[in-house]
Amino acid sequence: REAARVFGLSRETVTKMCRFSLPPGYTRMVPVVKPKLGALLAVIDAILEADGGAPVKQRHTAKRIFERLRDEHGFAGGYTVVKDYVRVSRVRGRETFVPLALSTAAARHLLAVVDQLTADANGGFFDWRGQPVPW
Repeated sequence: REAARVFGLSRETVTKMCRFSLPPGYTRMVPVVKPKLGALLAVIDAILEADGGAPVKQRHTAKRIFERLRDEHGFAGGYTVVKDYVRVSRVRGRETFVPLALSTAAARHLLAVVDQLTADANGGFFDWRGQPVPW
């Protein structure tokens, strides 16, 4: 109560601040509705999918996709909405790579976790020769 009074905050806010070292943030419960772009998302995805095999210089830019939507499909929305969706869609389609080399600390941690597995918990792990792992 004293902290709430001193800082001019509600007691619930002070309780949340004590419970979390960092603010928990906001999470959406329902995805954002896109009334103008929603019907054309499949068209944009098809354009980006077709561009996947094309050389980099021949791929559609967000501006060109916007122009095609406006001219071919009668899109009445703005460029920014298309640009934002294209940016997110391109990032989502990229491959991600996991580094093959581990730091010493990460390798120790991984070995410690593996050492704690039981025969039932290992789920049928095999070594590099194809032999079952005995632990």
